Order: sequence, then structure tokens, then C-alpha cells
Amino acid sequence: MHYNELSTTAQDKVRNRYIESLDYEWWDCVYDDAKEDGYEKGFCIDKIYFSGFWSQGDGASWAGQIDVVQWLRTHTKDSIGLTAWIELINNNWADKHIKVGNSSSHYSHSGTMSFDHWEVYYYMDVNHDTSPLGGDSILKDIPVNTVMDLIMSDSTMPYKREDDITEAIAESAREYADTIYKKLQQEYEWLCSDVVMLEHFENNDINFDEEGEVLCFGTIE
Repeated sequence: MHYNELSTTAQDKVRNRYIESLDYEWWDCVYDDAKEDGYEKGFCIDKIYFSGFWSQGDGASWAGQIDVVQWLRTHTKDSIGLTAWIELINNNWADKHIKVGNSSSHYSHSGTMSFDHWEVYYYMDVNHDTSPLGGDSILKDIPVNTVMDLIMSDSTMPYKREDDITEAIAESAREYADTIYKKLQQEYEWLCSDVVMLEHFENNDINFDEEGEVLCFGTIE
């Protein structure tokens, strides 16, 4: 018998067994896409964790590091303030990366993500605030304190201080984890849908007896 010919009870039995069979790593494609898309946003993802999709506390988180320059480029409008921050980082006046981890061993959601402190060394070493920037940018040879003044005076730059960037980066990284979770849930629901299930039965020429047991060459598996 085909699935559509079964009783409701037998169909429920078949559907539940089909869903239980999704014990392979069906999430791999979602992981790969999330890592690739995240890299463009400055999120260098090493591992993704998730639990779902029915309990309070379910969600996704990720571990790796954040490329601060790439994050700024993709989350900030082009401006003199953006250029100033990038050149300060490239000249080692601030950390280039922020490490991302998971602060909980029991849950995997965006709220469990942890972030190392992002350091701006200009504020720690004011005796060198007149040191000129190197490199090949338009800010080459300009003193560091003047570069900081450019950031502070740029009305289009929303991130003026160390904490501004730290908080914004953490928020966007958590939002990206929530996005990953939504895509995982969508993928799982699609794989569990009747459309995919029936396509699987048809492609594999699977038939059932009246109780919903799979028939293979005329016998019950």
C-alpha cells in the first residue's frame, strides 16, 4: 500500500518513524552556509552548537573569533571615522580579534555566548598618543590622538569608544546565532514535512502493509 492509502493511525506511525530516522547530521549544510556567510560579516566561526526545537532554552550559539576590521566594514557606513578605526587597529592600537566562546555547558543559545574583552591601547598608553600611524592609508603619519579626534567628530560613526564597539559586536554576534537557529529550525521542519517524506517514499519505491510496516520485496521489514 502507498502512504496515502493508509489509515490515519498507520500514517501517524509511519510519520513518527520517519522523523525518528533523521538521526544523521542533517544540519551540515546549514552549518557550512552559516560559516561562509558569517565570515563575510567578520564572524570566523569554528563550531556551532544548538538544541531544539521544543524546550525553553533551546537555541544556537557559536564559538570562534570576530575580525573587528571586517565587522566594522560590514556594519558601518563608509566614513573618515571608519577609516580611522581600521587604521588604528591595523597599526596595533587595538586588538584585531575578539574571541567568542560558550559560557554554559548545559545550554546552547545566543545568551550563553561569551566574549573576551576588546582592548584599545590608546587609552592605556597616553604617553604615546602623538605617535604617527604607519601604513599606506590617507591617515599615514597622522598622530594617534588626532586620529581619535577624527572618530569623535564624525557624526556618521555610531561607535566612538571601546565599549560602543564591544557591545555592538556582541549584540550582532548573538543576533547571528539566532539567525542560525531559525535556519536550522526551518531545515528540520522542511525535512519533516509530508512533501519531503512522500518524495522519499516514492524515490525509494517504499510500500506498507495495513499497520504501516514497511514492505520490502513483499515481506515486512
